[in-house]
Amino acid sequence: MQEDDPVTSTYREAEELIRAARPDQIAEALRLLACQVAYAERYHECLPLEELIARVAGAPKDAASIELVAEGMSLRALHLTGVN
Repeated sequence: MQEDDPVTSTYREAEELIRAARPDQIAEALRLLACQVAYAERYHECLPLEELIARVAGAPKDAASIELVAEGMSLRALHLTGVN
């Protein structure tokens, strides 16, 4: 039997977490992913998860912050469509 590569293994773990998550947890995960994607596109680096969570939690809910989330939610980097 062939062992999973790291990407496949991580995908399976993520799939299990998504299936077990409540809708509010999925929404928060998508919010963090959107911020990380937008940040990476803008600054060509990723923030450590702890720093990302702290920044999102402390971020003002102003137009610029909302724009960053909206930019990331387009998920262009993941080649997903139909997400507003």
